[in-house]
Amino acid sequence: MKIFTKEWYKQYEIWNIRYWLTEEEGGIRVLPILDESVPKMPDEIRADATSYLTDKPKQENQMRVLAAKNIFPLYMYYDPENSNVKCRSLENDIKAELMNRMRVYEELPAKIRQRIPDKRLFVMGYAPPKVKKAVLDYLDSLPDIFEDCEQNNLRELKILSELTINKQKQEEDIYSINYFFRDEAVKEVIIDTNEIKIRLFDDSEMILTGGEVIEQEEEMAGSMVIEHELHESNGKYELHLLMQKYDRNFMEEVFYATYSFKDLRLSNLKCSFVKRN
Repeated sequence: MKIFTKEWYKQYEIWNIRYWLTEEEGGIRVLPILDESVPKMPDEIRADATSYLTDKPKQENQMRVLAAKNIFPLYMYYDPENSNVKCRSLENDIKAELMNRMRVYEELPAKIRQRIPDKRLFVMGYAPPKVKKAVLDYLDSLPDIFEDCEQNNLRELKILSELTINKQKQEEDIYSINYFFRDEAVKEVIIDTNEIKIRLFDDSEMILTGGEVIEQEEEMAGSMVIEHELHESNGKYELHLLMQKYDRNFMEEVFYATYSFKDLRLSNLKCSFVKRN
């Protein structure tokens, strides 16, 4: 049974709202421009979520902000060959972050949203103290979305001990599957008769021997792994991936990719994967 489902990720996004309102985990602060009489400025960035939030007044879904370089500690990956999205830039990162925060904001209960005077300010981290406290209290009241993660980690360690990657770890100090995927986008998935290769943009590969595709809801190129889990079923193993990609409007899409296999190893590892003495 999947732990890291789309529903789990939706709850994670809501839980993560706490970091909009605090300085933890790189909480953001940008300077909003709310007065439309202010002339356009050279360093201004405009984010518009109107195409996504079609039932809301247009002005509520548009934001003008001033942002200094490096104020957003982001690592989003845009693949220009995959969906015609422009390559990564400060402007694209800010647009994507703000528009997707507006999307997540809509998942808050109506009774919470009614207390927020301006959602454009809220998603940028600004809220009156009483409103901020009410939101954080609500988030603290939500069920623990991480309680199943420890069991998942124990199951993964047991399965890894039976695979070739475990021998590689002993010989080369390869860290983990999670470390392999670390914020690096998938370049391609090659499906041969006896194996599946998941190749990243740095050309490192995860090779699934005896691999078969169970599900692959979207094109993998340009996507990134949010979470993964390993399962054992009917004498074979399964790798469950919760994937993330961005469409041409910078809106986030989440999808599944699941593969069965008999063995797993890594190849073409870069120096960053291997601990040197």
